[in-house]
Amino acid sequence: MPAGLIGARFNVYTKAEYLQGMIPAPGTLSSNISQAGGAREYVAVKFTASATHINGSALVIDADGVATLGTVPTTTVLGGRIGILAVSPPVAAVASATGTQTIVGTAFAWAQIYGKGIARAGAAVPNLHTNLNLGADGVLVASVVGGSASGAVTGITAAGTTAGVALIPVLLQYPRFLAAPT
Repeated sequence: MPAGLIGARFNVYTKAEYLQGMIPAPGTLSSNISQAGGAREYVAVKFTASATHINGSALVIDADGVATLGTVPTTTVLGGRIGILAVSPPVAAVASATGTQTIVGTAFAWAQIYGKGIARAGAAVPNLHTNLNLGADGVLVASVVGGSASGAVTGITAAGTTAGVALIPVLLQYPRFLAAPT
């Protein structure tokens, strides 16, 4: 069961803010339930390198809660977790793909793992209910029949469509890798 409710402040936190208790330890689960948006679950993650963190980016999350920007994995990640970076609220009407934060050094954030949310699509997603896979640089792409360079991913379904690069509504159901890259 999730540990509690996260606050309304979606953000990327510095190491100093983490030490001040503004975000819990990596791997901590949390939930947010609203009448309009339904149930959403999140996991606290840690970034170990300086980067610009963009709202809606797909993340690969290891067993210790360390996240890396989603990209084609180079090793077997069977059962590896995937989440969507929540820098802005997960409601498409108020979220922004330009919701970015640049952090030097270690950073902490929330990654959504369950419920309705938004994610960055890297190409056209013409159909609802399309299973989405990781593309390069934290974007999602429509699955290719017969496999994908990112390995088989389950748990990320398009809840909207887009003609190109954009934020897209998604339904997250604890996304993870099913198999090694092909």
